Amino acid sequence: MRLEMHAHDCEVSPCAVIKAKELVDGYKEAGYDGIVITNHFDKGIMHLWGETTEEHYQTYLRGYELAKEEGEHVGLRVILGMEIRLECGPEDYLVYGVTKDFIREHMDICGCSLQELYEICEENGCVLIQAHPFREYCQIQNPKYLHGVERNFNSGHDNHNEKLDAWLKEPGREHLIITRGSDCHEIPQVGLVDFVIDEDVRDSRELAEVLRKLA
Repeated sequence: MRLEMHAHDCEVSPCAVIKAKELVDGYKEAGYDGIVITNHFDKGIMHLWGETTEEHYQTYLRGYELAKEEGEHVGLRVILGMEIRLECGPEDYLVYGVTKDFIREHMDICGCSLQELYEICEENGCVLIQAHPFREYCQIQNPKYLHGVERNFNSGHDNHNEKLDAWLKEPGREHLIITRGSDCHEIPQVGLVDFVIDEDVRDSRELAEVLRKLA
């Protein structure tokens, strides 16, 4: 199954300039089997989603719902994910295995420490991946509190994947899952890289189960 593991739509992520429908149509045309919608979940942008927690929740899911509707129409699997930024730092974390109920129950998750976020993911069967860990503004985090790291191929950033590869050779990194993602925010970034798995997954929970087998 050929997947895009990291993509944003402008319905939710203010830094994106591609609509959910365009995103799905682009990946279908590029020959992908599925796409994970990982819109930004960031306390700093929640004011754009409304005034109440319920408005934040409904708005956050809007891009995924639009993408899923289009995916059902054109035959592309659309999977729910998250890209969380904690209040304690500028790093971003991709979370696979989330459900709508998980998001509703953890609307305050940005206030967690990394250890707390990791423990929540463990308790809920989710997989926690540090996104683009060697971009200039990021610091690689303690691998004890990560399930994996991402090789990021976004064309608008220098992701320093060579530094990541060197870091992965050090002791204590053997357990980490290594994902790949385009970090798509606009049409020219559609399909920069794929992530191929042997199993056909229907939703985020099944994707998390497959990822855990890679550790």
